[in-house]
Amino acid sequence: MSAGSKFEDLTTRIISAVVLIILAAVALFTSKITFLVFCALLAGICVWEICKFSNVPTLKAIPTAIAAAFLVAALHLNLLVTTYLCFGLALVTYLALVAQEDKLLRLFYLFLVVLGCWGILTLREENGLIPVIWVVLTVIAADVGGYVFGRLIGGPKLWPAVSPKKTWSGTIGGWVLAIVASVALFLYYDVRLILALASVPVAIAAQAGDLFESWLKRRASIKDSSQLIPGHGGFLDRFDGFIGAGVLIILYNAVQGLLSA
Repeated sequence: MSAGSKFEDLTTRIISAVVLIILAAVALFTSKITFLVFCALLAGICVWEICKFSNVPTLKAIPTAIAAAFLVAALHLNLLVTTYLCFGLALVTYLALVAQEDKLLRLFYLFLVVLGCWGILTLREENGLIPVIWVVLTVIAADVGGYVFGRLIGGPKLWPAVSPKKTWSGTIGGWVLAIVASVALFLYYDVRLILALASVPVAIAAQAGDLFESWLKRRASIKDSSQLIPGHGGFLDRFDGFIGAGVLIILYNAVQGLLSA
C-alpha cells in the first residue's frame, strides 16, 4: 500500500475535525451555559446514533435522545427530580423500542455517553478552562498519534477481533504524542510538568472508549455510527475518546470523594 493511499482520506478528516474543533472551542470559551448546551446536545446526538444502529426508527429514537440530553443538563445542575425523570424516560423508551440481543449492552453504552459528557462538564465547572483544554489536546493527540503511527509503522494488531486496523505501534504512538502535547501545554501555561504523566491514563481511557464503540459496531455489523461527519462517520466515531476520558473523570471524582469522606 502506497503512502498516498494510506492517507487518502486525511484531507476530509482534517477539514471535518477543524470544523468540530471550532464549534467546540466557541462553546467552551463563550460561557459555561453554552458549553452545557454543547455537551447536552452532543450526548443527545450520540444516543440517537446508538438508537439508529440498534435499528430504532428515527422518530422513535428522538425521545431517548432528548431524554439523554436533558439528563446531562439535570445531572450537571443537580436537579434531582428532573434527573430521575430523564433517567426513567431514557431507560423506558430505549428498552421498549429496542428488541435485540445487545439491548442491555447498548443501554450501558448509552449511560456511558451521558456520564462522559457530564464528566467533561464537571471538569469545566470545577477546574476551569485549562484542564478541559488539556483533556481535549490529550484525546486528540492520542487519536492523531494512533492514526499516523499506526499507518506509518503498522505491525502487530492491538485487538483484531474488536478493531482490525488498530496496532500496538499506533497505541503507543498515541501515548507518546499525548505526553508531548501535554508537555507543550504545561510549558506554555507554566504548570508542573509532572502532571503530563496524567496524560497517559487519559489517553488510555480515550482509546478504551474508541475500542468499546468499535466493538459495539462490529457486533452490529456496521462501519460507522452514522454519516453525519464527512471522513469520520458519526459523532460517536469522533467523540468516543472524549466519552472515555469523561467517564474516567467521573470515576476519579467518585474515588476522590470516597477517600476524603
